[in-house]
Amino acid sequence: PNAGQLKRLAKAYKPAQDDLEECPITQLKYPLDDRERQSMPAGGLFSTAADLSIFYRMIANGGVFAGKRILSEQAVQQMTTKQTGELPTPYGLGFSTGGGQIGHGGAYGTNSSLDRERGLITIFLVQHAGWSKDGKLVLPAFQKAAVEAFGQKSPATPRAEYRKGWSL
Repeated sequence: PNAGQLKRLAKAYKPAQDDLEECPITQLKYPLDDRERQSMPAGGLFSTAADLSIFYRMIANGGVFAGKRILSEQAVQQMTTKQTGELPTPYGLGFSTGGGQIGHGGAYGTNSSLDRERGLITIFLVQHAGWSKDGKLVLPAFQKAAVEAFGQKSPATPRAEYRKGWSL
């Protein structure tokens, strides 16, 4: 990120007594604006909820967003289809798969998913280095609230004929 983006970057926090304490993100190499710093798969990519929404809508629409093809249908198929064989954790190329959903859990509590059956995308952006007390219940509560508020309708996208070919 550049200097302007660094000012907007969410801080990471960890539990401390009855409060939270700011902490570094251990997967990252600092300083974050070092042009030689490389992203890491376990953390270090920076985005916004709006950008992730666009990305997930493009994936849901088979690689097309706003009428423009961004990825081939074959690339999206490979990304969202289980690639891990008999391993217990089903994963595509960058996405967890299974249960009619794809998603990705990120460093420090971030989570995003696409529930194809409900036509629901959820994006949960936090920077939390360990939950205290009932904090671990926040993500499931968020997901439940999202389904109750927005996930009951038939999905507008992706197209039904496209969903049939996907192995989630």
